[in-house]
Amino acid sequence: MPIDFSKSLKQLPNLIGRLNLAINKKQEKLHNAKLALGKLEVADTNSRAANGKVTWLSSGLRDHPLKTFKSLPLEGNHIVMAVDGSHVDVDRHSSAFYYLINIGYSYISYGDQPYAQLWNDPFLYVNDTDLSLDDRSSIRSIQIEGPLLGIKRAMMEVAELAKLVESDSTKLPIIALLDGSLIFWSLSGHSYPDFVREEFLDRQLITSLDQIKAASDTREIALASYISKPRSRELVNSLRLSICPYNPIDCESHCSDLGVGTRPCDEVDGLFDIDLMQEMLKVNERSVVFLSTSNVMDQYQQHQICYFYLNTGSEIGRVEMPIWVAEDDRMLNLLHSCLLNQLSKGQGYPLALQEAHEQAVINVGDRMYLTQLVEELMVKEGLPVDTSEKARSKRTRFV
Repeated sequence: MPIDFSKSLKQLPNLIGRLNLAINKKQEKLHNAKLALGKLEVADTNSRAANGKVTWLSSGLRDHPLKTFKSLPLEGNHIVMAVDGSHVDVDRHSSAFYYLINIGYSYISYGDQPYAQLWNDPFLYVNDTDLSLDDRSSIRSIQIEGPLLGIKRAMMEVAELAKLVESDSTKLPIIALLDGSLIFWSLSGHSYPDFVREEFLDRQLITSLDQIKAASDTREIALASYISKPRSRELVNSLRLSICPYNPIDCESHCSDLGVGTRPCDEVDGLFDIDLMQEMLKVNERSVVFLSTSNVMDQYQQHQICYFYLNTGSEIGRVEMPIWVAEDDRMLNLLHSCLLNQLSKGQGYPLALQEAHEQAVINVGDRMYLTQLVEELMVKEGLPVDTSEKARSKRTRFV
């Protein structure tokens, strides 16, 4: 039955009113933020972050945020490769437990000998050892499904990109791209047991990053991820640090009993980093490089993640990379120029990532066909094909 939206129409004027109010408040906060940026001192802000007790994440400042950088001309032959993935989750209503991860690849060579290859590899997991993650030091285990399967897929994407980098026999510079964040926020804190973080971060992610870093010791490789329309606030939070009247900062002690809108730092709080960057960056310019200060960085070893913001002309994108890319000026400039070229070819989104995504997509027909194949094989083997009553009710229309 279609939704009766007439019942919601009376709420729409309230929505529009709130949007107008938010726009006015945003302009006031942007004005305050630009004033705060002009007064910000890098060393002092980093010191206040290190010595204070704050309840939010700020940027690690390596340079003054007001600095901007133009792109250099993209010269010479180079390769852009990208990996993306999608998955079919475990169906808890089915008697057959399995999941599928489909990895899409794109390999594009630019220059004197242009070449492109696009393909995908589906990985079907059915064994007990694949369906759960076991603690190597105890009898604890956790099922791989839902958000945890998303993390496993992301780890596979990095691993497959590392294999792609290692398999390349050319000596050309490589820009190796991933979609989304390289900072696995969900593995910080207490969201998952320690053995989950150890498996995914220590054994899988770091191994893959080590492989790419080793390859970069003998040739030019810029590993990066691209985030479209990011919702991060680390730079805004650095401004909150810089204008806080307390020293040392202690959010819990000084402001826990204050309502939102009455704290000293609320004059800039509520903005996103991209709001500031939209004011600061001209088209095709990038920001300075910032350091991630997430707790999960403690487990990244030599691969601490950095990031910059890029004005693509259609949006402000966030580009993340390991610190060994950020500290190589040539690779940083190549990454900047190459991404702009990819964004132009992809009409606002990096072409190589766009092509990898298209290869990775699992459409509704694919999902239904996989289910059908599994059920047909079960029938052939004389196994019961049952489902939950809830799933059965969704397939059956009574009226």
